[in-house]
Amino acid sequence: MLARQHDLVVVQLVAPQEAAFPALGIVPLRDAETGLLRWVDTSAPAFQSQYRAQTEARQLALRTLCRRQRVSLLLLRTDEDFVPQLVGLFRQRRR
Repeated sequence: MLARQHDLVVVQLVAPQEAAFPALGIVPLRDAETGLLRWVDTSAPAFQSQYRAQTEARQLALRTLCRRQRVSLLLLRTDEDFVPQLVGLFRQRRR
């Protein structure tokens, strides 16, 4: 609804560390929504695979949503200079 009345750009900050969960062994992880605490073996291939799949699925869902709503999506990596990307976005949108 917002995108219909306004020029909207979704900016996602992406930290490279978020793409792969570090293999730390068995650690406690707390679900932020439920508060449930569980111990997880972050070194297990199954955990690593599931984490990667969930990360990719969330990214695909965001891209699909933005495309469907005709909203620009700009990914800014935390390990790169964001200024050239922003300048490129504004130049592209000016056309």
